[in-house]
Amino acid sequence: MPVIGGLYLNGVTGVAPALASIYRGPMTLVMIVGLIMLALGAIDLARAVWRDGSLPRWAGGAYVAGGFTLGVAYLLPAICLVETIADRRAG
Repeated sequence: MPVIGGLYLNGVTGVAPALASIYRGPMTLVMIVGLIMLALGAIDLARAVWRDGSLPRWAGGAYVAGGFTLGVAYLLPAICLVETIADRRAG
């Protein structure tokens, strides 16, 4: 990915189709599966914290909220990058 970014910053115009094929191709499926697994793991750990009692119960809820926030934070840059490059190419 850094090589493609460097090419784009150096003015190479054929980079946008490569990025679109990366983020809208098979990589998207891998990313979605990974985010689903992250969410399931966060929910499972939060449920264990909730039931165990060694930590406050609200800590389990905070962990789920944090896992969801991280999932969204990992997903948004990829979507925004593809949209930005597509906008620049169209305009």
